[in-house]
Amino acid sequence: MIKSIAKKITLLTQWLGLVAALLIIGMVIIIFLGRQTIGQLDELRPTIQSFIESNTGFKVSLGTLSGEWPQLIPIIDIQSVELINPQQNTVLSFNGARAEIDLFSSIKLGSPIWRELALSLIHI
Repeated sequence: MIKSIAKKITLLTQWLGLVAALLIIGMVIIIFLGRQTIGQLDELRPTIQSFIESNTGFKVSLGTLSGEWPQLIPIIDIQSVELINPQQNTVLSFNGARAEIDLFSSIKLGSPIWRELALSLIHI
């Protein structure tokens, strides 16, 4: 009986160790790919603009997008953003934004969680 319980505990420990190792390897892969591709962020500008336009109903003009990934914190810099309503009036604009993403919380919750968001020269 005791040998059976000890064997089950050993199997459970091995299984948990395997799951932990796979999670760590997965995170390393995500961080590696993110660091390799974040420099090409500006190529996604048309896709991001159409996503914002379809969700807000406003025309969007995005400035240059750039990014960096020091340590475990991806950072996105946006040169400028302008939201224009159907009457061609500017609803919101700002010149410069910096967003730091909380990677672990974002993965855990399945949506972006901002660690820090800074906007410059906002015009409403």
